[in-house]
Amino acid sequence: MTRALRLAALCLALSLMAAACGGDDDQPAAPEPTAAPTAAPTGTPAPTEAAPDTSQPDAAPTGPSCDWPMWGHGIDRTFSYPCDSGISPDTAGRLRRIWYFNTSDVVTAAPVVVDGVLYVGDWAGRFYALNADDGTELWHFDAEYHDNVYAGQITSSASYTVINGTPAVVFNAGRTIHALNANDGTVIWTHALGEPGWPTELETTPIVVEDRVIATFDTHNAPFPAGVVAVGLATGEQLWHFDLEDGDHRGCGGVWGSPSVDLERRLMFAGSANCPTSPDGWGPYTEALFAVNIDTGEPAWSFQPHPPNNDDSDFAGVPVLFTANDQDLVGLGNKDAVFYVVNRDTGELVWSTRATNDNVIRPNFASGGFIGPAAYADGIIAGGTGVADCPCMHAFDAATGDIVWQQQAVGPTYSPTTEVNGVVFVGSLDFTLRALRLDNGEVLWSDELTGLISGGVAIVGDDMWAVAGFREPGSPGPSETSGVFRYTVAPEVEAAEQTAPTAEPEPEAGQVRLVGASGRCIDAPCDVGFDFKTPPPGTDPHLTLSIQTDPFELTATSSGLGDPAAWLREGSDAAAVGASAYGVLVSERDDRPSGGYLCVLGEDGGCTARTVPRPGASYNRISLLALNDTTTIPGPADGFDRLVASIGFNPPLQTEPLDPPTYLVFSPQGNNLVVYGDNGATQRLITNAREDPNGRDINGQVCFTGDGRFIAGEDTGQPEIPAGFGIFQLEGDKLGSLTATQVGKLTPDFEAADNQPEPYGCAFLPDGRLLTTDVGNQASGPGTGQLTVWFPPYDDARCVVADDIATAQQLAADGNDVLVASARAPTIGVQRFSNLPRTEQECDPAAVTVELFIAVGDGVTLTTGIAADGHGGWYVSDTLTGVINQYDGDGHYLRTVLAPPEGEGLGLEPISTGSPLGIAVGLDGTLYYADLALALNNGNIGPTGGQGTVRRIRFDADNQPLPPETIDYGLNFPDGLGVLPIP
Repeated sequence: MTRALRLAALCLALSLMAAACGGDDDQPAAPEPTAAPTAAPTGTPAPTEAAPDTSQPDAAPTGPSCDWPMWGHGIDRTFSYPCDSGISPDTAGRLRRIWYFNTSDVVTAAPVVVDGVLYVGDWAGRFYALNADDGTELWHFDAEYHDNVYAGQITSSASYTVINGTPAVVFNAGRTIHALNANDGTVIWTHALGEPGWPTELETTPIVVEDRVIATFDTHNAPFPAGVVAVGLATGEQLWHFDLEDGDHRGCGGVWGSPSVDLERRLMFAGSANCPTSPDGWGPYTEALFAVNIDTGEPAWSFQPHPPNNDDSDFAGVPVLFTANDQDLVGLGNKDAVFYVVNRDTGELVWSTRATNDNVIRPNFASGGFIGPAAYADGIIAGGTGVADCPCMHAFDAATGDIVWQQQAVGPTYSPTTEVNGVVFVGSLDFTLRALRLDNGEVLWSDELTGLISGGVAIVGDDMWAVAGFREPGSPGPSETSGVFRYTVAPEVEAAEQTAPTAEPEPEAGQVRLVGASGRCIDAPCDVGFDFKTPPPGTDPHLTLSIQTDPFELTATSSGLGDPAAWLREGSDAAAVGASAYGVLVSERDDRPSGGYLCVLGEDGGCTARTVPRPGASYNRISLLALNDTTTIPGPADGFDRLVASIGFNPPLQTEPLDPPTYLVFSPQGNNLVVYGDNGATQRLITNAREDPNGRDINGQVCFTGDGRFIAGEDTGQPEIPAGFGIFQLEGDKLGSLTATQVGKLTPDFEAADNQPEPYGCAFLPDGRLLTTDVGNQASGPGTGQLTVWFPPYDDARCVVADDIATAQQLAADGNDVLVASARAPTIGVQRFSNLPRTEQECDPAAVTVELFIAVGDGVTLTTGIAADGHGGWYVSDTLTGVINQYDGDGHYLRTVLAPPEGEGLGLEPISTGSPLGIAVGLDGTLYYADLALALNNGNIGPTGGQGTVRRIRFDADNQPLPPETIDYGLNFPDGLGVLPIP
């Protein structure tokens, strides 16, 4: 039995465990702080590219700010917004997503927002400046690649400051601290730590105080220098380095949490990592919360809650500074799942409270406890814990350490907790961002994002910005579902009644072979661990998988699992529903959990699967879930709560359909070009220029010459490089190994428009003439879209036959005529253009005949896509209403083949059946459409980032349309399509 839809984002706690490398079950005793040693701090290599100007910089701002200028908002790292905001317990439920910006890779750093500009970096090493209001990119900077990072190139948030009068952002990437001009991204200075080839890495956020930048760094338990370094804000020149191991490097002096600073005491505070060689190498600053003088780098005190151990009890996160009972205190949670608060002057313990268990999986490897920073406000400390038994969200009385509340709804989390007006925000491994009441933990609001969440939020005024994305370190990149989201409080309106959408049919599973598979479980049984959660009492679980490669066959055997319901996360919605069976599921990527069931365990505890949900896809994880309904794939949050066990595969299991495709569907999306076979196989053929310096930005309709070439919109580098239509040579005889090389480009003479030129439609006439459209003014203003005829051999010979089409869209050839979809008045509808010139010399726009062929109506309010139906008629799409109609050869309405479910329409969420823009028809009559996922965003209509799909409608034996099937999802701006038959 195979079912395919969206596979739960279960998996990824296990991959995150590798980044979360816990303690005793009993409440720890109060240890004495360690006296600081007298040895002087040691040095590190000199900075690179230090600016020659050594003048005194402007002092870094330290007071309250109504922007969000750094991680945690201020140097006390309270993660609390101190200014007026429309976000409150009364309004949090009205938060609405406004825009989404898809980054080139995973984002685990929290954004900073200053003066209307948002700054954030991603795992590919790209640092962005975005317009915080609308999400458009202002500039980006690509950091030098560092080979030996654990996870991503940039996992650091930025600190906004001023350097010699210039607004600047300071952040870490790889082993290098960067200071960039905040206006344009140019380098002010960089400072590299360690040496090339060393595992030196700056994993977290630097802090800017006065005239210096303080950063922490580690080496992933390798015997190299690590610790804390300070550099001058003006030049990046090193001021001091505090080496926690005092030169005797055993891999026990790493610091991968960020510092906080008390300027009055001239102290910075941070937490340190574990010692894998313990007791050898254990020192006075191992697994410690410690203080260092910010002027000299001399240590002041060290608090160590544990004796030497191998429990992986790091201090991560960032210490939070607050005052309670007239004492200035510093608090930091540990991976032992205990939150510790000490005196800021002496390091003496004031209180410590265990939140949950620590989940030590094996020596030197734990996945639970406090990793993301906690927030402080109104006498309460609130923070989350990682992969271990829940509850995973906790609030403490800051004065006493008493637990104020714990929330079961929040899953394991490595995200910072952030507070505003009595509301705390936290994202978790179930892809869900939640808002809770600070005083009692009540869930006020939640939103399921396109990616797993391990970064924090930024808050300015009534707006909140969040990030998402994760993939297992070492797994292939980039991520396609990562990015930045803006939310704001929407006006209070009465929600329209919505009818629940009909469940979509799932893509047809198919038989495959595995290509190049090796490693565990391949052609031999392997055991799957139960590390994700503590097995229920009275169980002795075992799960074994064996995978045959050609043809693919998976055999699962199990014993001792017990009642499926006992595995459900306590307090979750899943626990309320229950479970009665176990299902084996497969997923494609940790950051994009599409997949489906392989099989359901029978009464004997076993099952066998011989098909996969999407033949041709690669799969990186197989998981066991406790299920209530074995016919429907749970969503990410529900699936996460139902996870029993999981095993990852790196490299992924690459499948190849046993049956070859008969045609290919080309789909531009997110400026990439992806190809799907009708047999389920898929390949990204062209990667966008943002992800690949040699890539191309592709969009719009795709058309084929018949001699191995194709045409598509290509606007790489615009506006510096004019947009146009790229001509590509397609090579290869097998989907999965196709290549496309650009061999030419046709650049229209674009009419003036309020927006950038947008090449979109294309069609070939029987004699080889090429017709193209550019959109022109998209939403308002006079129609400036053009219809251009290009003459073979496409050496720029052309004729513009129309330049007044209002929002020109897709084309379709009808003999020697061309049909053009227009989305706005006065040309709205499908226009027929006849008597087109056959040569450039015959170019006479006045001789061209134009008539309305298909008018709007019958559910179509505007026309965006048109395609021949294979029976002498036409399909026409309306992306606004979500309707596709069928017309006869004379343009008369026949029927509606796609419409939203009753009660659905354009609203705050995309229509469940999609917003069809481009359409195309396969050789077998299957109708494909590119779904933009339109929604209302802050009063405007636009695509919902990361929610676009490519879907198909097949027809039964009586030629009746079946419900649409999703063949790909989680996409950004899938706009056009094209079908290529395979000879």
